[in-house]
Amino acid sequence: MTIQSDAESSTPRRPNLSDQLGKPHVKTAARRFRWRAVIRSTGKLDPSAGHPAVAWHLADCSAPASNEAHCDVGRRLIGLDGNPDGHCLLDGVCPRCEEATAAVEATQVDQEQVEKEQVEQAAEGEAAKADEPQAAPTEQAAPSEVDEPRPAGA
Repeated sequence: MTIQSDAESSTPRRPNLSDQLGKPHVKTAARRFRWRAVIRSTGKLDPSAGHPAVAWHLADCSAPASNEAHCDVGRRLIGLDGNPDGHCLLDGVCPRCEEATAAVEATQVDQEQVEKEQVEQAAEGEAAKADEPQAAPTEQAAPSEVDEPRPAGA
C-alpha cells in the first residue's frame, strides 16, 4: 500500500494575481465607459450662482446636444435636469441600459440557481427521512379494570 500526500493527490492550481497579492478576487463590471462632461452655461458664469450645470455623456456620444442621440432613459433624464447620465445611443444601442439589463438577468439566474439548490436540498432531506427506519407506533392499552381487594364484610 502506497501513501500519497495531499500535494500528490490534488491537481496543481495556478495562482491568480489576487492570490499573489493576498487580496480577494473581485469580479468587476465587464465594461468600462469613457466619459465626457459637457458644461452648459447661459452667458457669463457667475461665481456666486454656484456650479455650472454639468451633463455626463459617453465619450463616443455623437451629438450631446441632441435628444435623438440618447435612449428613452437618457431623454427622460435630460427633461428632468439636462443630464443624460451617459444614456447615449452608440450604433443604435445604449450601453448603459444594455449593461443594466445584463446585470438584472444575471441576478435572476443566480436567484433561480439558489432556489433550485434549496429545492434539491429539501428533496434530499425528505428522501433521507423516508429512508430512516420508522419506529412502530406504540399502542396504549385501554385502561382495564383492576381487581381491588374486597372489603372484609362483602
